[in-house]
Amino acid sequence: MNLKKYDGKRIRLKDTDGEIYEGVCEYLSPDYCMHEFGREEECLEAGCCLFFRNQIKKIEIIDSYSAPYGKLEEMNFGDGAVMIEEVLYSEEDESILRMLCLIDERLTKDNPDYDEIMRLIKDLLTMSENEEIKNYATRLIEKE
Repeated sequence: MNLKKYDGKRIRLKDTDGEIYEGVCEYLSPDYCMHEFGREEECLEAGCCLFFRNQIKKIEIIDSYSAPYGKLEEMNFGDGAVMIEEVLYSEEDESILRMLCLIDERLTKDNPDYDEIMRLIKDLLTMSENEEIKNYATRLIEKE
Protein backbone atom coordinates (compact mmCIF):
# COMPACT_ATOMS: atom_id res chain seq x y z
CA MET A 1 0.00 0.00 0.00
CA ASN A 2 1.54 3.29 -1.15
CA LEU A 3 0.34 5.85 1.41
CA LYS A 4 2.06 8.75 -0.38
CA LYS A 5 -0.54 8.63 -3.17
CA TYR A 6 -3.24 9.71 -0.68
CA ASP A 7 -1.46 12.91 0.35
CA GLY A 8 -3.84 15.85 -0.04
CA LYS A 9 -6.69 13.60 -1.20
CA ARG A 10 -10.22 13.15 0.13
CA ILE A 11 -10.31 9.59 1.41
CA ARG A 12 -12.49 6.97 3.07
CA LEU A 13 -10.46 4.81 5.42
CA LYS A 14 -11.45 1.64 7.25
CA ASP A 15 -9.22 0.83 10.19
CA THR A 16 -8.44 -2.59 11.62
CA ASP A 17 -11.25 -2.12 14.19
CA GLY A 18 -13.76 -1.72 11.35
CA GLU A 19 -14.31 2.02 11.95
CA ILE A 20 -14.84 4.23 8.88
CA TYR A 21 -13.31 7.71 8.59
CA GLU A 22 -13.60 10.29 5.82
CA GLY A 23 -11.51 13.39 5.32
CA VAL A 24 -8.65 15.03 3.51
CA CYS A 25 -5.40 13.46 4.60
CA GLU A 26 -1.74 14.33 4.71
CA TYR A 27 1.08 11.83 4.32
CA LEU A 28 3.66 11.75 7.13
CA SER A 29 6.97 9.97 6.53
CA PRO A 30 8.50 7.40 8.90
CA ASP A 31 11.27 9.89 9.79
CA TYR A 32 8.76 12.59 10.65
CA CYS A 33 6.65 10.16 12.70
CA MET A 34 9.73 8.98 14.58
CA HIS A 35 10.69 12.56 15.42
CA GLU A 36 7.17 13.71 16.37
CA PHE A 37 5.55 10.57 17.79
CA GLY A 38 8.41 8.19 18.61
CA ARG A 39 7.16 5.67 16.08
CA GLU A 40 9.14 4.95 12.92
CA GLU A 41 6.22 4.10 10.67
CA GLU A 42 4.59 6.15 7.94
CA CYS A 43 1.04 7.32 8.50
CA LEU A 44 -1.78 9.45 7.21
CA GLU A 45 -3.15 12.33 9.22
CA ALA A 46 -6.81 13.21 8.71
CA GLY A 47 -8.39 15.83 10.89
CA CYS A 48 -6.53 15.44 14.14
CA CYS A 49 -6.18 11.65 13.85
CA LEU A 50 -3.17 9.60 12.85
CA PHE A 51 -3.56 6.36 10.93
CA PHE A 52 -0.38 4.33 10.89
CA ARG A 53 0.08 1.85 8.06
CA ASN A 54 -0.59 -1.19 10.27
CA GLN A 55 -3.93 0.32 11.45
CA ILE A 56 -5.32 0.72 7.92
CA LYS A 57 -7.40 -2.13 6.58
CA LYS A 58 -8.74 -0.37 3.48
CA ILE A 59 -8.41 3.08 1.95
CA GLU A 60 -9.82 4.71 -1.15
CA ILE A 61 -9.90 8.15 -2.74
CA ILE A 62 -13.47 9.46 -2.88
CA ASP A 63 -15.17 12.19 -4.90
CA SER A 64 -17.64 13.14 -2.19
CA TYR A 65 -18.42 12.45 1.43
CA SER A 66 -21.13 10.02 2.50
CA ALA A 67 -22.55 12.53 5.04
CA PRO A 68 -22.22 16.23 5.98
CA TYR A 69 -19.85 15.24 8.80
CA GLY A 70 -18.41 12.01 10.09
CA LYS A 71 -16.46 10.17 12.75
CA LEU A 72 -13.45 12.52 12.63
CA GLU A 73 -15.61 15.56 13.36
CA GLU A 74 -17.58 13.69 16.03
CA MET A 75 -14.35 12.68 17.79
CA ASN A 76 -12.99 16.22 17.69
CA PHE A 77 -16.28 17.68 18.92
CA GLY A 78 -16.34 15.16 21.76
CA ASP A 79 -12.88 16.24 22.84
CA GLY A 80 -14.07 19.82 23.35
CA ALA A 81 -13.00 23.30 22.38
CA VAL A 82 -9.28 22.55 22.13
CA MET A 83 -9.76 20.00 19.35
CA ILE A 84 -12.51 22.02 17.68
CA GLU A 85 -10.05 24.93 17.55
CA GLU A 86 -7.49 22.69 15.82
CA VAL A 87 -10.00 21.99 13.05
CA LEU A 88 -11.49 25.50 12.75
CA TYR A 89 -8.03 27.08 12.55
CA SER A 90 -6.72 24.56 10.02
CA GLU A 91 -6.19 25.42 6.38
CA GLU A 92 -8.55 22.67 5.21
CA ASP A 93 -11.80 24.39 4.22
CA GLU A 94 -13.70 21.09 3.79
CA SER A 95 -12.82 20.05 7.33
CA ILE A 96 -13.84 23.43 8.69
CA LEU A 97 -17.21 23.26 6.94
CA ARG A 98 -17.84 19.72 8.17
CA MET A 99 -17.04 20.79 11.74
CA LEU A 100 -19.35 23.81 11.45
CA CYS A 101 -22.12 21.49 10.26
CA LEU A 102 -21.66 19.24 13.29
CA ILE A 103 -21.54 22.27 15.62
CA ASP A 104 -24.76 23.53 14.05
CA GLU A 105 -26.50 20.23 14.81
CA ARG A 106 -24.99 19.36 18.19
CA LEU A 107 -23.89 22.45 20.11
CA THR A 108 -26.27 23.43 22.90
CA LYS A 109 -25.95 26.12 25.55
CA ASP A 110 -25.53 23.46 28.23
CA ASN A 111 -22.25 22.31 26.62
CA PRO A 112 -19.46 23.25 29.07
CA ASP A 113 -17.41 24.66 26.15
CA TYR A 114 -20.31 26.60 24.60
CA ASP A 115 -18.86 30.10 25.20
CA GLU A 116 -15.40 29.09 24.03
CA ILE A 117 -16.75 27.40 20.88
CA MET A 118 -18.82 30.48 20.04
CA ARG A 119 -15.71 32.65 20.53
CA LEU A 120 -13.82 30.37 18.12
CA ILE A 121 -16.59 30.75 15.54
CA LYS A 122 -16.51 34.56 15.90
CA ASP A 123 -12.73 34.52 15.44
CA LEU A 124 -13.12 32.23 12.42
CA LEU A 125 -15.49 34.76 10.86
CA THR A 126 -12.78 37.43 10.94
CA MET A 127 -9.93 35.12 9.88
CA SER A 128 -11.38 33.12 7.02
CA GLU A 129 -11.30 34.28 3.42
CA ASN A 130 -13.73 31.55 2.32
CA GLU A 131 -17.21 33.00 1.75
CA GLU A 132 -18.99 29.71 2.48
CA ILE A 133 -17.22 29.44 5.84
CA LYS A 134 -17.99 33.09 6.64
CA ASN A 135 -21.66 32.60 5.78
CA TYR A 136 -21.93 29.47 7.91
CA ALA A 137 -20.15 31.14 10.84
CA THR A 138 -22.47 34.15 10.55
CA ARG A 139 -25.56 31.90 10.67
CA LEU A 140 -24.24 30.14 13.77
CA ILE A 141 -23.54 33.45 15.51
CA GLU A 142 -27.00 34.76 14.62
CA LYS A 143 -28.58 31.60 16.14
CA GLU A 144 -26.91 32.40 19.47
